[in-house]
Amino acid sequence: MQHVGIDLGQRQSDICICDPTGKIVYRERIATPELERWLVKQPKSRFVFEACTQARAVMKIIRRVSNDNGQSHDPVVLPTHIARALGIGRRGIKTDRKDAETLALAAARNLELPHAYLRSASAMTLQSLVRTRGVLVTQRTQLRNAVGATLRADLRIKKPSRNSKNFEGKTRAIFEEFGLTIDMGTDVQLRMITTLDEEIAQLDERLDELGDSHDQVKRVRTIPCIGRVTSTLLVALIDDPHRFKSGDRVASYLGLIPGENSTGGRTQRTGVISAGPAMIRPLLVQCAWTLRKTRPGEPLVQWAARIEARRGKKVAVAALARKLAVIAWAMLRDDRNYDGSITVDRSRLESSAGAAVAEQLAKRNDSTK
Repeated sequence: MQHVGIDLGQRQSDICICDPTGKIVYRERIATPELERWLVKQPKSRFVFEACTQARAVMKIIRRVSNDNGQSHDPVVLPTHIARALGIGRRGIKTDRKDAETLALAAARNLELPHAYLRSASAMTLQSLVRTRGVLVTQRTQLRNAVGATLRADLRIKKPSRNSKNFEGKTRAIFEEFGLTIDMGTDVQLRMITTLDEEIAQLDERLDELGDSHDQVKRVRTIPCIGRVTSTLLVALIDDPHRFKSGDRVASYLGLIPGENSTGGRTQRTGVISAGPAMIRPLLVQCAWTLRKTRPGEPLVQWAARIEARRGKKVAVAALARKLAVIAWAMLRDDRNYDGSITVDRSRLESSAGAAVAEQLAKRNDSTK
């Protein structure tokens, strides 16, 4: 079996092939769209490439080629942090040619390389909905801020609410009320805001439909204060709940565990690691704040309240956000809806992983150096 390292690029990809002894026998740079034509011609091989935007498509091609030709190819999608550990970028030298060589040599020397998990097509579709909505909301906010700046420039502080359903009409009325002329730039901004409002409303309708028709999204939405956006994104990111061995793994994947910088007998805890998908953390924290404010009698909130009494509300909210994520994962794993009537012994609550995380988050950087 030959070992093939592929450094995937947007336009071109570098290929390096090693024989079983680790000797480089072939190099080539080809256009990325031509990869499929090249892969069809290859004998039984082990292909290694980093996790990236194109990885899913390349994996699909290799599997199809294996089925069609009976070659039994072995594709390996390498996690990015593992690729760096193998020597990519070592000594400040990083080129596509050397990256492909490093991947090929790693494949020849190590037959047990870790595989990055590629989420399903349905999970990627759900994430695309949430991501698209987020982009449109950001653009709408920027345009509304620009219109507000125009009004302030004329010493007018009056402007429509951010949540106004007819922002364009109300803004034009304000300009007319004060006898101000709407220039071409502001006119375009107002029309674009209306267009974005319509597109966001359509996406919201689709997310609401998923909350009624998609079993997993519907299940996660039974958690108090978990809305349409957060539930859809959680389902998209977790995808297969059985790939996580514990709730701690889920919290780590979502970046909701404390970091650590310990050496030489010194133990130092830092803030949350903020690794993994960045979209979900602020959503979960907002859900935790809402839950704390609107449902003080909820068992989860009472658990967080005991942490808050010792460590402050910010730490308690961070622990509650982590708890919400782990509960959602457990519900998906066990095919169960949220049941707030279940009571947990107080001693178990106080010694739970969430409380331990809260303690670690509170320490931050005040450990001795």
